[in-house]
Amino acid sequence: MLEFGKGIVSQKEINDRIYDFARKLYEYINREEKLYHVYYCLHGSMVRQFRSNFTNYQRQLENNILKNEVELQELRYDGKEENEKKLSGISSEEIYQSLQQGKTEEIEKIENRLHETEKKQNVTEYLEYIEHILEALSLFDGKLIGETSGQRFLMTEGCSSYDFRKVTDLQAYIEYKIEEICRMKNEKEKMIYSDVTINAMAYINQNYGDASITAAEVAEHVGVTSSWLSTKFKTETGIRVNDFINNVRIENAKKMFQDKEYMVYEVSEKTGFTSSQYFSKIFKEYTGLTPNQYRRKLLAGE
Repeated sequence: MLEFGKGIVSQKEINDRIYDFARKLYEYINREEKLYHVYYCLHGSMVRQFRSNFTNYQRQLENNILKNEVELQELRYDGKEENEKKLSGISSEEIYQSLQQGKTEEIEKIENRLHETEKKQNVTEYLEYIEHILEALSLFDGKLIGETSGQRFLMTEGCSSYDFRKVTDLQAYIEYKIEEICRMKNEKEKMIYSDVTINAMAYINQNYGDASITAAEVAEHVGVTSSWLSTKFKTETGIRVNDFINNVRIENAKKMFQDKEYMVYEVSEKTGFTSSQYFSKIFKEYTGLTPNQYRRKLLAGE
């Protein structure tokens, strides 16, 4: 808040001084890296009126959350209250059904609408739509498994590559996960992998119980370099060779627990893990339960 004395001669001078102050502040706090917006208001008020004025400008401030570039901007309020805009039309259930049934046109509409709501800069509508999409994606979490690849869909897989404080990164993450679901569901309909990747998968499925199996060994078996297989495998399946090995091991461990005869350490050894502790860690990452919790549920008939 700037307080002016008796030396001010015109409203224009007041406006110029406020703008000049805001500009200097903007340049100072962003001198090393552009991180902060600065908003200034030319509408004067008594201190006791400041709260109501701020409330009037709050929607304008909230909507600027979606801006990717920092800016210097004047706050303007026309005196009209904006009605709360609720997202109409598509729900999380409808998004889920579109993904589940592989409706290409509907999936494209979902992604296009995501960009449209961001461009509108209505933060309420945008965040509501984001929530609907994430709810739909979460219904596949840990449940969808690629028939050919053995890959399990996990919401957390790959999320460390994105900065969710950035609108562009959040959108890229959602589009990546939608693409991953579509690819995994298409595995039932057509073969989308090269011979090298298929041979690597087959070798892993046959030798997952060998604790010494490595990505380098798999590459040697299929006749390519380790780095080439790593790139090829990740491009085609969306996961690394070592992650696929763990996928196969955990799925086979779950099958062994269904026999109700094996102890945890026995399953750990037979599925190629070097220790029960490491087995428990990986098992919980993939199933949400420790091996003992999973085994007790099976024994209880749940």
